[in-house]
Amino acid sequence: GGGQQMTAAQAEAYTSSVLLRYEQILRQQRRRDLEANEQAMVGKLEALPTKAWTVPVEGSTTGRMDECCLCLENFVEADELRQLPCNHYFHKDCIDKWFNAKAYHARPCPLCKQDAATLTERNPEIPPPPAGIPP
Repeated sequence: GGGQQMTAAQAEAYTSSVLLRYEQILRQQRRRDLEANEQAMVGKLEALPTKAWTVPVEGSTTGRMDECCLCLENFVEADELRQLPCNHYFHKDCIDKWFNAKAYHARPCPLCKQDAATLTERNPEIPPPPAGIPP
């Protein structure tokens, strides 16, 4: 048989090119998986309730947070707030940016660090929101 034989250098080059292609395919798949997870996360975030801030009745401020811990601005009448499952509230735009800025990383609540993987799960042991925030 007059078949061609690969030299050791050719075999090594071929093996290297196959491995590089395999690694490239794995990276592409990981990127697609991350993008799919990101889209699922955005969908969960958008499904979280939003509420309009209302000024509390005088004297009912115990246990209440009057400012967004992300922008440090006080909530004002009719601000649109987003409620996380841990019952923490933030300006809708602030918390949406927080989660988007943390793309491809774990996204905890900025206050209590509850894992964002539980964004759609309510914790029954957490008390209802404080006065001034409509149910």
